[in-house]
Amino acid sequence: MVKDGQGGILSGVNPASYSESNPIVLFIIQVILIIVVTRAIHYLLIWFRQPRVISEVVGGIILGPSVLGRIPGFKDHIFPKESLTNLNLLATLGLILFLFIVGVELNPKLLLKNARMAVTISAAGIALPFTLGIGVGYGLYKLMNNDSAFPVLARILSELQLLRTPVGITALTAGVGDDICAW
Repeated sequence: MVKDGQGGILSGVNPASYSESNPIVLFIIQVILIIVVTRAIHYLLIWFRQPRVISEVVGGIILGPSVLGRIPGFKDHIFPKESLTNLNLLATLGLILFLFIVGVELNPKLLLKNARMAVTISAAGIALPFTLGIGVGYGLYKLMNNDSAFPVLARILSELQLLRTPVGITALTAGVGDDICAW
C-alpha cells in the first residue's frame, strides 16, 4: 500500500524532477534519452560510414546547451545541474573501463617498435599548436588546446579495427604522448 506523501506519478509528482532523496529516477531518464538519441543519430550516420563516436558527439551537441538546451526548461528539468554529478561519475567509470580494455588489447612489442615514429608525430602535434599559441598570446591560451582526445581516437581505431595494426598503434602511442605533454 502506498502511503500519502510518498510521491510517484499517481500522487501527482513529476518523475523527471530531480530529488536528492531519489536521484535514480531522473538518472535513468537521462541515460535512456542519451542512448536513444545517440543510437538514432548513428542509424542516420551509418550511411556515411561514420564511427559511433561521431554519433555520440553529435548527440551531446543536440542534448546540450547548443540545441535542446535552448528550449526553456529543458536543461532545468532533464539535465539539472545537481544531477550532472551522477552522469559524470558514470561517464568517468565508462572511460576508465574502456581505456583499460584498450590497454589489455595493445601489444607492448608493437608499441616499442613504433615508439620512434610515434614520438616524432607527437612532438610535431605539440610543437605547431604550442608555437602558434605563443604567437597569439596569453589572452587566448585556453582556446588553443592541442589535446588529441585520446579516448575518441581509441574508439575510432577500435571501431575501424585498426587498433592492432602498425598505423593504429602509432596513432595511439602519439596520442598518449600528446596527452601526457598536454596535461
